[in-house]
Amino acid sequence: MKRTGPNPVGRLLAAFGLAALGLGASAGQAAEIAKLRVNNWQGGAFSNDKTGAFSHCAASARYQSGITLLFSVTSEKAWSMGFSSPTWEFAPGTRYPVEYWVDDGPRIRGEALAKTNKLAQVFLPATDALFVAFRNGQMLRVAAERQTLAFRLTDTSEMLATLLRCANDFSRRAPPNPFGSGRPPSPPVAPPNPFGDGMPPKAPAPRPAQGGAQTI
Repeated sequence: MKRTGPNPVGRLLAAFGLAALGLGASAGQAAEIAKLRVNNWQGGAFSNDKTGAFSHCAASARYQSGITLLFSVTSEKAWSMGFSSPTWEFAPGTRYPVEYWVDDGPRIRGEALAKTNKLAQVFLPATDALFVAFRNGQMLRVAAERQTLAFRLTDTSEMLATLLRCANDFSRRAPPNPFGSGRPPSPPVAPPNPFGDGMPPKAPAPRPAQGGAQTI
């Protein structure tokens, strides 16, 4: 993987991965720290700008329909797929029921969450069988209320394996601060007054009476 600066596709993938982590979908909150490409799939590794910690690896491919299909694997190994189109108009935060399946496999009910006005995300079950199906399958279909979308899963075997390796690799790397989380500073040992606590002042001694009067 090659280190690189931000790019338009990277901004979309950054927003997508942060949404997967529940960190919102603002691309300004993520930085692309590495770039990856698997044939028509392009993406990278991203960190959270607020913490500097690795957040996710993601890749996308744009189809002739104009729809972009995205996949993300987070630092917690959660994975999701997403769909984006410049012609769509979502109300961010809206949830849409969907069903999806690979080839002749079982239909799985899910929920597409609109993260931006152009991007919807479906969180995927963390099962080996489904991951293998997406890697080895030929066709993904997603049935929404008004349309069934179809995507050829070309090169997803290598792409998904690359995303998983990417997430494993960056998750194992040292945190941005090499000293770790540390401990809060201890309270100062020395008192704020450099002379110490001292002793209370002594009461003044009585003064002798004048004019021969005696003190009783």
